[in-house]
Amino acid sequence: MKARTIQKACVDAQKTVESQLKSCQNMIYAKDKELTEALNELSKAQGLLAKLGVPGYAEPQGLTWIRLIPNRLWPYCKPILVNYRIYKMRPILMKGHERPLTFLKYNRDGDLLFSCAKDHTPTVWFADNGERLGTYRGHNGAVWSCDVSRDSTRLITGSADQSAKLWDVQTGSQLFTFNFDSPARSVDFAVGDKLAVITTDPFMGLTSAIHIKRIARDPSDQTGESVAVLKGPQGRINRAVWGPLNKTIISGGEDAVIRIWDSESLRRKMATKKPITSLSKSTDGSHFLTGSLDKSAKLWDTRTLTLIKTYVTERPVNAVTMSPLLDHVVLGGGQDASAVTTTDHRAGKFEAKFYDKILQEEIGGVKGHFGPINALAFNPDGKSFSSGGEDGYVRLHHFDPDYFNIKL
Repeated sequence: MKARTIQKACVDAQKTVESQLKSCQNMIYAKDKELTEALNELSKAQGLLAKLGVPGYAEPQGLTWIRLIPNRLWPYCKPILVNYRIYKMRPILMKGHERPLTFLKYNRDGDLLFSCAKDHTPTVWFADNGERLGTYRGHNGAVWSCDVSRDSTRLITGSADQSAKLWDVQTGSQLFTFNFDSPARSVDFAVGDKLAVITTDPFMGLTSAIHIKRIARDPSDQTGESVAVLKGPQGRINRAVWGPLNKTIISGGEDAVIRIWDSESLRRKMATKKPITSLSKSTDGSHFLTGSLDKSAKLWDTRTLTLIKTYVTERPVNAVTMSPLLDHVVLGGGQDASAVTTTDHRAGKFEAKFYDKILQEEIGGVKGHFGPINALAFNPDGKSFSSGGEDGYVRLHHFDPDYFNIKL
């Protein structure tokens, strides 16, 4: 008798839970349907205004990521419309680091993703499903950046342990260690993988420096000698990459100055009022994007160092990247990490913001991190991107088909 009573109670409890779950699902469906209907009505209204010839309106091409209202009304409607669909992308959360992320890099084929963090251990993942393939153990300090060779056989990393290391991508074994007298910060392979540029931080009276190393085809022939060493500014160089045809090196850092180094001269331009945190080249190398703590990102011509576009946001920018497929730039950042525990994650603005590269307008964003975004990277095929944050997570986002139909 007692068993039957317990069984009946369990059945009743199950029915109650199922009823509550169904009620919640209906509420979610109703809200979703309500918003969709509202967007449809707004779309129809905009289309009518466009046909009537009202300035500032254009016929909508869809509902995803599209600004359905003119700029003058955007601040009032933005909380409702922005990211309605982009939030529906299901990210893959990759937890393989115990400390904040510092850098992300895809290989040329786009099937591997390399991540660096302050936990001393660079990691490689499958870029499709986020499965961890392995780690590269050997550093004794935070790893600030990495780069992978064109054929995906070698990895180079720069670390706070005053070294840069060459690795065999497949086996994870160390091929060579470049030792310095100060922490290594930025690393970048030249086109052809025969040279690498490595920057070192100011340390114990030493200024920052740019070291150019020759990369031997046979690891047994590798040496630590520098082809050239360029004395840098007093502040830290946060990023240095090769320019077109490996003839120049582009750098940016704490002194807020963009520099182009070559064998004959040094060109420089005061770029921002605060430190430059990140630098990303376009696929063809004709232009590059910089992010700064002054809450902006800027697009520059590689050859002339002419400022092309400026993207203004409301948070310090720690990471930038550009789509290889569409005219989109992505900015990531947020409030300073030291203040993260004192505010709500929504107040910290920890999201990746998408901007139209030409029009300089915000077109969407992706939330998810519970700390500042420190690293961003687009897959070379342009169909996915990844972000790394102070929370220790890598978030891998595959775009839904609607993303590729964005119109402004």
